[in-house]
Amino acid sequence: TCGGTCAATFPLNTSVELTAAALAGSSFTGWSGEGCSGTGTCTVVMSQARNVSATFTVCVAPAAPVLTAPATAPSGSDYQVSWTATSPIGSYELQEATDAAFTSPVTIAVSGTSQTRNHTASPAAKYYTRVRSLDTCGTGTVASSWSNTGTTIVREPLAAMAFYTLLPCRVIDTREPSGPLGGPALETGATRTFTV
Repeated sequence: TCGGTCAATFPLNTSVELTAAALAGSSFTGWSGEGCSGTGTCTVVMSQARNVSATFTVCVAPAAPVLTAPATAPSGSDYQVSWTATSPIGSYELQEATDAAFTSPVTIAVSGTSQTRNHTASPAAKYYTRVRSLDTCGTGTVASSWSNTGTTIVREPLAAMAFYTLLPCRVIDTREPSGPLGGPALETGATRTFTV
C-alpha cells in the first residue's frame, strides 16, 4: 500500500505481483510501464529496476433527471411517472412518500425512464415522487442529486362521491333584545317570523 509514488527493494529476479485498489469515489483505469496493461494484476520480474504506473479516475456523478408526474389520478388505477434519461447505464432509484420531506419513503430500483404506480385512496391522498440517476464507478455506484419532486393527488372517481343540494338559508342572531330582531327568548319548539 502506498500513496502517489512508492518504491520497494526486492532480491534479484524476484517475481512481484502488483494489485490496484481504488478508494471510494474513484476507479482504477489501468496499468502502464514494464509491459503491464489492463486492469488486472501486474507481474514484473526484478531482474533490474522497474517502473510501473497505476492510473485512477475520480468518479463523476450523472446529471439529475427531470421528473414528470400527473397532478391527479383515479383511485385504484394505474398512472405513469416518467423522467429524462441521464444514467449512462439506464439505472435509476425512485422514491415515493406521503409527505414532501420523504420521511419514510418507498424506494424502488428502476431500469428505464418510467414507472407505473397505483394507489387506493378514500376519498383522496397525496403522493410525492422523486428520482435519481445511477452509474457504476469501479466496484461501486455513484448517484446524481434528486430530481424535482412530483406531486400526485389520488382520489376516488367523481361517480363514487355523493353530492347533495341544500336550499339557501339565513341565520339570524336574536340575542340583542333591544334590536330590530330582538324580543323575548324563544321557548323550545316555538317559532317567530322575522322580516329580513
